[in-house]
Amino acid sequence: MKHKYFSHSTGFLSMKITQLFDTILASKFRLALVLSVFFLLVTTDASAVIGIRGTTSAVNNGGTLTIARPAGVIAGDLMIVNIAQRGNNNLSNANLTGWNLITGANLGGTNYRWGTILYRIATGAEPANYAFDLDNDANGSVGAIVAFSGVDTATPFDV
Repeated sequence: MKHKYFSHSTGFLSMKITQLFDTILASKFRLALVLSVFFLLVTTDASAVIGIRGTTSAVNNGGTLTIARPAGVIAGDLMIVNIAQRGNNNLSNANLTGWNLITGANLGGTNYRWGTILYRIATGAEPANYAFDLDNDANGSVGAIVAFSGVDTATPFDV
């Protein structure tokens, strides 16, 4: 099915310029708005758009939490992992070489609970899984990795 202004026949969205202009010329405001949006989209660097590349999660009862690499991750993507641990004593941050600590804190509750947030900029040689070391006193954990594309790898956080 073809849209009034766009054709999908080539697999790409291609504008039928004459129909578009015939419709929008009736309103100078709409023309100005459409041209402004068009020039904004044309002049914006597509690599500057931040998007979610993929997510993955895992649950474990042992001393290591293994989370699969999100599907589609490529070099330069920013990965952020959030890990929550449960235990019977004071707990500390989960860690894995190559991942950088953002923050870690006691989450409170009747059992000791600890949350850790780490990040990593993906390289060209990412493993299929990441095995995060937990506190020795942890007896349960859950974690998730979210991968983002289009992030400035030199300064990934603007705070």
